[in-house]
Amino acid sequence: MINTPELDKIIEICEKSNYLSNGCIEPIIYKGVYRDNNNYPLITFKGRSWRLHRFFASQHFEEFDDNDPNQIVMHLCDNPACINVEHLKLGTQLENIQDRDNKGRHPNSLKTHCIRGHILSGTNLIINNGNRNCKICKYASAKRRYSTAKRRRYYERYPRW
Repeated sequence: MINTPELDKIIEICEKSNYLSNGCIEPIIYKGVYRDNNNYPLITFKGRSWRLHRFFASQHFEEFDDNDPNQIVMHLCDNPACINVEHLKLGTQLENIQDRDNKGRHPNSLKTHCIRGHILSGTNLIINNGNRNCKICKYASAKRRYSTAKRRRYYERYPRW
């Protein structure tokens, strides 16, 4: 378990936190607590940098194993800054991806237009194996492939000598 000076640091983090109406607890950034590029709060603890939600999960869940690369800590509230253990769940990367997809947070599910500017909805949307494709672009690509193959067959039959 944690000894007293380290426990004092954790208590101070909890005291200097915002308690949101949805139950999330977000630590205030101050000396010793900072955020990474993905908005996860970090601390240095026993000479090691920890994401705070993983640290709290290690203290709360007995089955947590920080050395297991297949085990991750999922946020049920979808707030990366939250350190409330009631909003955390142990899982695998696959479960986390499925949770993201079920909640409609996959980046491609948010796209409204293809890269060429066509609308991805209605009759212009093709869903194949879970992938959303633009019908106009797909048919244009098929037409280019067919034309190239046709030209190739022609020059095989009638070489340019």
